[in-house]
Amino acid sequence: MRLFLVFTLALLELTDGQLSAMFGNPIQAPNCETWSAWGPCVWLKGKEANSRWNRPYFDQLLPGRQGCRNHVFFRLLKDRWGVAFENFYNYLREMTMSEEQCGQCSYQQSCGRSCHRRGDVGMINPLFVAERRCMDADQRSACMSRYMPDCRLWPNKNIQLPNVTSSMQEIIDHLDYLTCVPEQRPDGPVCRCCCHPYTPDPVTFECELKPFIDQTVFG
Repeated sequence: MRLFLVFTLALLELTDGQLSAMFGNPIQAPNCETWSAWGPCVWLKGKEANSRWNRPYFDQLLPGRQGCRNHVFFRLLKDRWGVAFENFYNYLREMTMSEEQCGQCSYQQSCGRSCHRRGDVGMINPLFVAERRCMDADQRSACMSRYMPDCRLWPNKNIQLPNVTSSMQEIIDHLDYLTCVPEQRPDGPVCRCCCHPYTPDPVTFECELKPFIDQTVFG
């Protein structure tokens, strides 16, 4: 899920100022000799008990050189903040009622090998990880999530994030990764959610790109 990369943006912002490049340049850039094939779509839960989507996030990534599970970027994140992220991920899994990909939230990754950070090859991807929304899934429908007041699913102070400093916690608490609106249903209210930069239409509950707001100040 893209939520992983947004979450890790906060975790690494204080230690790697180049992480934001993943969002502005999330491509298989030429500064790596080889890139893995695009991995499987990562999601929160599946209908079948043995669905790959019911596994922990890191276990959904392909192992070996054909995937990203053993890539240095993901190994670092798992070793340093794996428990924190799994707590965060499991909370989202518990809150999300949808079992199909939705909300423009399901992503797939590709990882580079034999890479460098030199800027002489045009576009640079300094983390050597590329991502894209899953190509084989229609995710336009906003995810159905359990209802919370104001449909504000995050922050939640009950979710333990080990190894996260107070400054990191403040960043994570203010992440704009999910936008939700309420929906009244016969069996009770739910929240309908889309992942950044999408927002749910309050009538159709389809995910739309957030409108660009020009904040230029004219003198």
